[in-house]
Amino acid sequence: MKVAVTGGTGFVGSHTVEALLNAGHEVRLLVRDVARIPTAFEPLGVDELDDVLIGDVTSPVDVETLLEGCDAVVHAASIYSLDIRDAAAIRETNVTGTKLVIETARRLELDPIVHVSSIAALIPADRPLGPDSPVATRAAGVYGQSKAETEALARRHQDEGAPVVTVMPGTVWGPHDPHFGESCRIASDFLRGQLRTYPRGASVGLVDVRDVAAVIAASMQPGMGPRRYALAPYHLELANLAAALNRVTGRRIRSVGLPDGLVRGAVAPANLLQRLLPVRLPFNTESINAALGWTPVNSSRAAEELGIEWHNLDRTLADTITSMVEHEQLAAKHAGTLAA
Repeated sequence: MKVAVTGGTGFVGSHTVEALLNAGHEVRLLVRDVARIPTAFEPLGVDELDDVLIGDVTSPVDVETLLEGCDAVVHAASIYSLDIRDAAAIRETNVTGTKLVIETARRLELDPIVHVSSIAALIPADRPLGPDSPVATRAAGVYGQSKAETEALARRHQDEGAPVVTVMPGTVWGPHDPHFGESCRIASDFLRGQLRTYPRGASVGLVDVRDVAAVIAASMQPGMGPRRYALAPYHLELANLAAALNRVTGRRIRSVGLPDGLVRGAVAPANLLQRLLPVRLPFNTESINAALGWTPVNSSRAAEELGIEWHNLDRTLADTITSMVEHEQLAAKHAGTLAA
C-alpha cells in the first residue's frame, strides 16, 4: 500500500514510518521542515524517503496533495505539550489538522484512515479505561481538550461507518525521541534530581513507542471498517515509576509523595508564572490533573486482534535513558550504570 503520513518526523511518527517501511509499504511524508528529517530518521537507519512533500497539515491544498494517489493515511501530526505557552499552536495543529485530514481522506476514499489519538482524550472516566470508554467532557488542560475534541470527531466518522482507526496511546516512552518530549522530560527531571516530590495519588499509563508503531503498521488492512485501540499496558503509580528508574540505572534517588491537595495548591500559580518565564517549569496544572486522573487501561484488544507483544517495561525505560545519553539530551553521569 502507499501510505501518507503526517507528523512523520515526530517521535511516534518516525518510528511508525520505520515500521511501515519494514512491513513493505510505500510512504509519502508531509513535513514542515526538511531539516528535521535527518534528526528523526538517521538514528533509526531509515534512508528510503524518496516521496516527501513540504507543507502544513492545516493547509487544505497541502493535505489534498499529500493524500492524492495514496491508499491509506496515518495522521500522527500533533503537538504533545503540557506547556501553557503552546496553547494556540496545540489547538491549531491538533484540532484543525485532524478535521482536515480525516474529511479529505474520506472524500478521497482512503482505507484505512489511522488517527493517532491519546488516552488523554478519555481522562477522567470510569475505571478501567479501554478503547470504547466515552470521550472526556472535561479533559484536563489545552492538550487534553484538543485530544478529546479530535477523538470525538473521529468517532462521529466511525459511527457513520468510515474506515477510521483510532490509536490511543498513553504516555509514550522509548528510544530516539528527536524532540525531547514529555516522557524524556520526566526521566531527565527525575534523574537530575529535580523531581523529588509528587502527588501520592498520581500515576501514569505507559507504552513503548515501538509498540505504538507496530499497532499502526498492523492496522494497515483495508476493508476492516472502523476500529479503536487503547495502548497503555503498564500502569504505574509515580512512586513505582521512580523506583523503576532507579532500578534500571542502579541509582538511589529519593523522592517523596505529598498529599494531592497540597500539590494542587502549590502548583495552582504555575500556569500564570509559566507565561512569564522563558524556562519550562517541571510541574503545571495540566500535568498534575492528568497524573491524578490516570486509571488502568485495558490494552488487550491490540494484543488479541493484531498480535502485539508489549516490550518489557525495564527494557523500555533503559532504552529511553540510553538513547537520551546518545543524543546528548542527558549527561552520562545521570544515567548511572546505563552510561556504560
